[in-house]
Order: sequence, then structure tokens, then C-alpha cells
Amino acid sequence: MSGEEAGATALPPRDAARAVAAACASHRSWSAARARAGGGEVRERAGGVLAYAPDDERGGWMNVLFVGPGGRTVADEAWEWIRGLPPLRTVGWWAAEPGANGSLAAELLARGFQWGWRPHWMALDLPGPGAAFAFPEGVGLAVFAREDGTGPGASSAPFPAHVRAFGARHEALVGLDPPSTVVFAAFDPDDVVGSVTLHARVGVAGIYDCWVLARARRRGIGSALTAAAARRAAAMGCGLAVLNATPMGTPMYRRVGFRSAGWGQTWWLVDRQLRAAAPPDPGEVRFVEAVGTGDLAALDLSAAALAARPGGLDLDAQLPCGETPLGVAVALGQGSAARRLVERGALLDVVSAWDLGWRDEAARLLRARPELADRRAGEGGPTPLMTAAERGDAALARLLLSAAPDLTLRDGEWGADALGWAEHFGRTEIAAWIRAAAGTSAGGAR
Repeated sequence: MSGEEAGATALPPRDAARAVAAACASHRSWSAARARAGGGEVRERAGGVLAYAPDDERGGWMNVLFVGPGGRTVADEAWEWIRGLPPLRTVGWWAAEPGANGSLAAELLARGFQWGWRPHWMALDLPGPGAAFAFPEGVGLAVFAREDGTGPGASSAPFPAHVRAFGARHEALVGLDPPSTVVFAAFDPDDVVGSVTLHARVGVAGIYDCWVLARARRRGIGSALTAAAARRAAAMGCGLAVLNATPMGTPMYRRVGFRSAGWGQTWWLVDRQLRAAAPPDPGEVRFVEAVGTGDLAALDLSAAALAARPGGLDLDAQLPCGETPLGVAVALGQGSAARRLVERGALLDVVSAWDLGWRDEAARLLRARPELADRRAGEGGPTPLMTAAERGDAALARLLLSAAPDLTLRDGEWGADALGWAEHFGRTEIAAWIRAAAGTSAGGAR
């Protein structure tokens, strides 16, 4: 748990562990409910769940949630399942903790999954907030639920047509047996401006899919929706509410009373791979697994086998998971595997050497090859100096600036230069150094 979550905003360790377990159980149940409502299928494997739905408003999806030991087998089964399905929009793999299941990350990266975001698990003891979180003037609340025990129902208010249409899209979900899902919609005369979904099971309420239209934000609508869901959960007999928060949503959930329980980890198969519907080559899988687990004997054998193929083995090529082999070794802290790859000809970049703790070697690299100060992490990715600014790593930034990097380079996603990155992340010292190196005014390098 990070320092910013210490104190009153974080749960004690024992309570946090219970909250994370409750959140995982809720996510399994929620994904299964969504799959059933969408006419899909649910499989239970190795203590976890594989849930598939053929279509929602954005396309078909699959989630693999909280699998225990045996992730390799489940990942292979998921790929076999994917190959027999229509093209999917997304496949996500969820783990309760970043380091869960030991070699899981290596197994998933080897099969083409890319690193994803880290869910921030948060929890609230119920009954939770009272009526303090009210909707602003002109915004109403619609509640869609299976209230009569026999079919989908809704609050009795005479909702406008756009609200009724929104509720109709959720009838299959709220109509499941047993009745456990409630959808809340905030609306104004023109549109549904936000919603949140409550999924209750065995005394635990999961809160999902909270959103507010951009034009309606900063008016307390998200807080009011979340508080309304918590109050309804308490009325349904739940004693705990759980959710996973994005960085943008975390402050709002804290205001409602949620406290941090820790972080999970996700991995994702992206569109390009799903359109191809073909898993990575088995020989490449063995190679990447060996790199990610630090198995040097297996690394040597699999690398030799790949090198003997037509076209050979390019150790600097991007793998289906989005990393190079060296990137896999660095990400998983496998220094011995990284050294073996470098010995075999992989290009050692400055940030990788730095992250492996090879600080003197990073300095030697820059002296010998100053152009490495501008080597990007993938096409359009951040430069090493941008990475140092994002992390707030002053020592790395000073080292990179000593090699006179090109300060006019911009990243491909935001179109920002290194100074822009430093300013965005509030790295005032690094920003001052960049300005001095650029010889410009406070306007920065352009």
C-alpha cells in the first residue's frame, strides 16, 4: 500500500484482506451475471471464473477472474475458447494482487496478454452514508430493479422517454434470478447524465460502472449515485460495499466514505490479437516464460530453437505482449535472464539498466552511445527523460540530461515534450533542469 494511502484513508491489514476477498468474490459474481444476461457462458476453473458474453453495446467480451495456481492451463483454455468465438472486443485477466500466483505474469505475457491497469480495491462498512449526498437541482434519480420477484421492474415515477429507454437496456441484467442487481440513473430533462450499478451477494454489495457525462461533472452527481447505491445495499441486508476505483474516481469515493484496501493487477488481450484469434507460437511461449521466470537453461534451449528457424530470433523485436524479451525480464525483476539476453545480443537501453540496478552500467552506456538518451519505449512512446519525469526520478533525469537529449521530442499519445511531462506530474526540480538545459524561458522547450 502506497504512502498516500496510509492513515485514515486505508483499512487495517486484516480488514483490508477481508475486503479484497469480498471484492474478488463480488467481481466473479458480477461478471457471471453480466455473461448470463448477455446470453453467454460461465466456466469455473482453478478457483476462478471465465465469463463470456457474445455481445453488449460495445461488442463481445471475456473476463478471467482470480484464478489460483494453474493459470497456464486456464490461459491456454481461454485461447482455445477464443478461437472458436466471433471476434471479441476485449479479454481481461484479473488478479487480486500485483504479485499473485508467482509466475502468472510470465505465463500471461508469454501468451500475448499485455500489462493493464491496477484496480484500486476500496470498501465501505454499511449502512454507510446518510442523506448528505443529494442530487443537484434539476437532476432526478431513476432506480431499475426486479422488485416484484417475478420480472424486471422500476420505480413508479413517470420517467421521461429517454430514461425509460435507458432502463430497458438493463432489463435482462436486473431481471436475473435471484434478484441481485439494481441500476441507478441520474437524469435531467434532456439525457441520462450518469449511472451506477449495484450487485449484491451474500451480504456484500459490489458497486460497478459509475459514470457521469462530462457536462454534468463536478456537481456531486457521482457521489450522490454512489451514496444512493450504498443505502440501497444496506436495505438489502448487505454489511459491506466494495468497488475498484480509477485514479479519477478515488477522491470521490473517499468523500463518500470508502477506504483503501489495496491494489490488484489486470492483463489484457488487445484488438489486433483478438482479430487474428491465434495464440502466440508455442516455441515463443516457452521462450518468454523462461525469460519471465528466470529459467536460464530453458531460456538457452528455447532461444537456440527459435534462432534455428527461418528468419532467426530478433531479441529486440516487440513481442505480442507489447514488450521486448528484455522488457519482460526487467518488468519481472529477472536480472540473470536480462544479462543472458544482453550476452546473446539484446540491446540494453538506459532505463532497463537503471531499473535492474545497473546504475554504473547505465552511465557507461550513455557515455559510449549518447543517442540512447532518446531511445523511445516503442513507436511514439515516452523518451527516457519523460519516463524519469513521470516517476519523479531525479537521479535518472540528471544522468539523461548529461547526454544532451533532444528536448523537442514529443510522445505519440499526448503530443507533449519532456518538459510537459515534468510539469504535468508536478516534478518542479526536473522541470527546472530541463528548462536550463533547453536554454529557454519558463515556457519550456518547443
